[in-house]
Amino acid sequence: MGLKGVCNGFVTCTGYCTLLIFLSIFTGTQIYESTRLQRAVMTTDAILITGASSGIGEHAALAMNAIGFTVFATVRKQKDADNLMKQAINKEKFIPVIMDVTNQQQIDDAVAFVTEKVGENGLTAVYNNAGVAYDNRKAMSVEYGSVDQAKWIMDVNYIAIWRIAQAFLPLIKKAKGRFIINTSIASFVSGPFGAPYSASKFAARALGHSLRRELQILDNGMHVSMIEPGLVLSKMSCTAFLKEKEAIPWDPAVKRYPEEGMEEKIAGFANIILKTPKPKVTTDALIDAVLSNKPRIHYLMGLGSWFMNIFQYLPSHLMDLVGPFLQKGFVVDNPDAADLIEAKRVCNNQEHAWFDPADYVAIKEEL
Repeated sequence: MGLKGVCNGFVTCTGYCTLLIFLSIFTGTQIYESTRLQRAVMTTDAILITGASSGIGEHAALAMNAIGFTVFATVRKQKDADNLMKQAINKEKFIPVIMDVTNQQQIDDAVAFVTEKVGENGLTAVYNNAGVAYDNRKAMSVEYGSVDQAKWIMDVNYIAIWRIAQAFLPLIKKAKGRFIINTSIASFVSGPFGAPYSASKFAARALGHSLRRELQILDNGMHVSMIEPGLVLSKMSCTAFLKEKEAIPWDPAVKRYPEEGMEEKIAGFANIILKTPKPKVTTDALIDAVLSNKPRIHYLMGLGSWFMNIFQYLPSHLMDLVGPFLQKGFVVDNPDAADLIEAKRVCNNQEHAWFDPADYVAIKEEL
């Protein structure tokens, strides 16, 4: 057999092997998915959700309560606790907890309080949702950005998860429960002017992977999942996309980095707000992560999540070439006035976290 025949045979064999691998992966995935089931909610089920005052956390707290969980919803202000109680479906099983995730004393007090309530049943799950983005009054570039702001973001988005893990893992172990972290597509790729936020989300993701593998050593039935949303309607996203340009005095950064002043075109993001899904998508992932017999490690949802999950595997130099075009593609210099009005209307309705009890009464009946 000549060299040409050997090469043709090698290419053919490689092609068949590749096809066989893909078919095996696809078949295995389908078989695995067919065995994933969600159990019914039990009367002893309890979950602690951080950052429940608005947006994703508020929606999750109200929904988990609606399907029958005892919910410990952490907030920093009493007025937020009162607002949540007004909306809760099963008020006797909805318990607001005043707790700042950066305040160790408040965390310790919360642990004592929750322990007294759940006893030996422990916690079915803890959902680490509390998070912050940028203070839009300050620059975000590495050159001009505030180091103190970067420390604050890292403290809330990463170090706080560590604090919560150390504080509440004993209660989760009692229930052989779930530890769930809300990360972001910013944990896949770090773009310009996103270093502090992306760094905190990369770190949170790393913590989740490490903790999952540590708990596997214990082999006690606990699971760690990461909810990795793209854009989802929330107080954070609405504030970022609909802030008036007069509220963003970014000198001298805006003079050196015109793109950092992209927020001055913020009205152009109105069309994105209208395409952004409501927090139901993150809550549905949370329900699966808590109740599934085979919870996923990663849950992707929200605008751009699947694309960014693939984009992260491109070679870095190719990302650098493609990224700027994608970023500029999101900006619309002359948005439709009707779109802007509708986007503001959608965001102004965030006081109820876009929560519809009917969605979860039906789920409770199905479970």
